[in-house]
Amino acid sequence: VRNYNLSPDDIVQSIVKANSITPAGNIRVGDETLITAQNAVVENVKELETVPLKIGAGPTVFIRDIASVDIGSDVTTSYALINGKRSVYIPVTKRSTASTWDVVQNVKKALP
Repeated sequence: VRNYNLSPDDIVQSIVKANSITPAGNIRVGDETLITAQNAVVENVKELETVPLKIGAGPTVFIRDIASVDIGSDVTTSYALINGKRSVYIPVTKRSTASTWDVVQNVKKALP
């Protein structure tokens, strides 16, 4: 990272910009105003290796140039309790084009 004159925050900001769902505009359909989203969330975690960190004078620096990307787990900082017993907490975020109902049903099917 030092060789490329990048800070840890530069890396985080590049990943955040390249892996987000952001509002892109509105569409009027009859009496409704719908928010349209620009979906830039990666399908495969390995896609993050192609995120550019530094563009401009000199060669472009990508995540793959400074790190390898793998699925990992967070350090436990808290836990969920249900009826006083430790439980599994799984945050689920749906894509803008997905049906909330379908996502809930698919999560329930996948749990067993």
